[in-house]
Amino acid sequence: MTLIMHNIDPSGDLVVVLKKPNTYRVIPEVWINDEETRGHVDRADVETPKMPTGLGDSDVQMTEIEFRVSSKHLKLASVVFDKMLSGPWKEANCTSSLPASEAEGQDMMELTEYADTSIGSTFDLSLPIPAVPVASNYWEISTTGWHAHAFRVVLEVIHGQLRKLPEKVSLEFFTHVAVIANYYHCTEAVSLAARFWRMWNKDIPTSYGKRSIMWLYISWAFFMPTTFSNMLGLAVKDGLDLFNITTHDLPVATVLETAEAKRKKAILRLVTELAEIERKLIYGQLGCSQKCRSMMIGSLALEKQKNPHLVLKGGNDCSSRISLSRVIHAVNSFGPIEWIDPASRFNGAHMCNVTQLMQPVIESVLQETKLLQLSDFKK
Repeated sequence: MTLIMHNIDPSGDLVVVLKKPNTYRVIPEVWINDEETRGHVDRADVETPKMPTGLGDSDVQMTEIEFRVSSKHLKLASVVFDKMLSGPWKEANCTSSLPASEAEGQDMMELTEYADTSIGSTFDLSLPIPAVPVASNYWEISTTGWHAHAFRVVLEVIHGQLRKLPEKVSLEFFTHVAVIANYYHCTEAVSLAARFWRMWNKDIPTSYGKRSIMWLYISWAFFMPTTFSNMLGLAVKDGLDLFNITTHDLPVATVLETAEAKRKKAILRLVTELAEIERKLIYGQLGCSQKCRSMMIGSLALEKQKNPHLVLKGGNDCSSRISLSRVIHAVNSFGPIEWIDPASRFNGAHMCNVTQLMQPVIESVLQETKLLQLSDFKK
């Protein structure tokens, strides 16, 4: 067993032991649309610049890392640490007695209220155990799985050691920090570092993929409303269903479920409107003449044959392999209906077409993708 020690506060009264470091996975696997109908797995780089692992040459499975810290700093920064370190014992005399087992159990039950507040956790990370005295001058608590260097940076920021803050970080590292800070409810204490990295990172995604999902979580954790709304909009417009995403340990499921519900609702609305336009054309409720209606009905039938996802299916089914953007693109790409009515007093080509009739609904759907705000998730 390799033991690594970091003295965040050399005179600190608490040692945090990180077991099985760097086993936490925050990079999602995302299947995205492309020009072909089959799509592909997003292979965008999220690991540049290369960040320290915090392990050196050690074997991750055979390493424990100890961080000597100040319990006062942790309690001030984190409600979770405050709960964990405020048991019924007297910290001034940490070797005198341990809390009763019943009190420990109650402490862990109460701690769960604070720690289990992610936006859709897909993992079962063991909570840090309540502090126990291991020597005459410090307490010890343990945690599991965190990225070692990200955890160290969070502790250094909590202790005000901002000069040690890395200037540039990878998106993967930034996400690790966000997950740790959110788990311990210390995002406010770490927010200065987050704002600094956000300011220097100009490469915010403009297309959907694993980068946009990671930024979605970061912007949720550190309360970046504009970035959050933009990333959520990308998920609604360009995402596929949740079977096409594997989030691993990134606790973002609830937001993605909301985006998925809006995607399905928007696609259903567009497909339903197409069916309604077809019905009105058949019954003479749209179109300026019988010839006009016949041309549009024929055009719409051909487009539905070419794009089966535009056909309203039983059970309000929405294809798992189609994005909202692809549906809108298909409607906007309907072939033009260019014909001239000899009986008309106008000399130009006839202007009526299904794409034009669909524009009010398309604009309304796109506007609705912008309505979900960060405040809807952070009350």
